[in-house]
Amino acid sequence: MDAPTARATLVSYLGGASARPALDEAEIDALLSRFRTVDRYGVRPDSDGWEGTYALNAAAAEGWRLKGARVAGDFNFSADDASYSKGEVLANCLEMEARYAAMDRGVLYTDGSSGLDYRSDRLWP
Repeated sequence: MDAPTARATLVSYLGGASARPALDEAEIDALLSRFRTVDRYGVRPDSDGWEGTYALNAAAAEGWRLKGARVAGDFNFSADDASYSKGEVLANCLEMEARYAAMDRGVLYTDGSSGLDYRSDRLWP
C-alpha cells in the first residue's frame, strides 16, 4: 500500500479529517512511521526494496489513545441548552482504541523476532 493510501485509510479509521478531537498532519505521519511493518516478502521497513506495509489497526488504536489524552483535561460545561461532557468523549476515544487494538494482529518477522504489535499504554482496562 502506498503512503497516501495508508494515510487516507488511517485518517478514516480516526473518524475522518474533520473529526474532533483532531490529530494534526505531523501526528498522523508519526503514527504511519511508527507502525510500518515488514512487507509480504519479509523486507523490513528500513531496508531497500520495502513495499509500504503498515499496521493500520495498531496505528489507529494509538491515534485514538492520543485523542483520549487530548480531551482528558477538558471540563464539562453546558450552554444554550447544549452540554459537553469530557467523560463521554474520553470514553468514546478509549472504546475506539480498544476496538482497533483488538483487531491488530501484530507482526512476526521471518527471523522470529517480535514485530510492532500494539500494546495499549493505558493504566486501566
